[in-house]
Amino acid sequence: MVFSTRTMAIWLITLATIDRWLISSVRVHHRQMSTLKNAKRAIFIIVILSSISYSYMLYCDEANITDAPLQCYEKLEGYRLVTDLAYVLVTILIPFSLMITFGALTVANIRHLQNRLLHAANDENNSDRSAHANVKSKKIDRHLLRMLILQVSLLIILCISQAIQKLYMALGPLGSGSESDDAMKIFLYNIELLLAFIASGMPFYLNTLVGGSIFRNASLNLLQSFKQNMTFLYN
Repeated sequence: MVFSTRTMAIWLITLATIDRWLISSVRVHHRQMSTLKNAKRAIFIIVILSSISYSYMLYCDEANITDAPLQCYEKLEGYRLVTDLAYVLVTILIPFSLMITFGALTVANIRHLQNRLLHAANDENNSDRSAHANVKSKKIDRHLLRMLILQVSLLIILCISQAIQKLYMALGPLGSGSESDDAMKIFLYNIELLLAFIASGMPFYLNTLVGGSIFRNASLNLLQSFKQNMTFLYN
């Protein structure tokens, strides 16, 4: 559950990065792809694939293992190598590479749109009402883009060390060195595990506390809806 849900969360943020690129594109076809229907479809696919991708751990993992960084871990070194490589690639390197790529493309799109708005503002035929609506819409888009870039940057900082450590442990497993080396590996593993858990909980607090009124209002509406449903059930 931990591996699957963490993979879901990171890939959903990756999808949000791709959605920001689509909606900021100058091409109509790209903007038309950014729909609620496609978003729901993508979320469903991510949830299913993330659940399946780590289902083999139900068979491979075993409790009370002494030669591993955690007591519940893969029982054979071959399984450990597969799990570590899968986690590094599927949960960290691939989504983060996509985040950086589409984040950079989105920044380029935003700059291009800003130049177009500047030209449109100088056009005498452009009405004040239309210009005000465009400025407000682009302001929200820029705010969401800044939040997304901050979120992606923090995720990379908090998770990339775990990817490096997992690769290091895959190449040099416990028992391949001295006892002090193994103790240091376990110590570093637990620190990076803690950073990964912080990364998993960070997006909610980042969005609600410093994400502006958009996320706070959505959170309040969700809580109010939950409260109304609970009141209705008890009554």
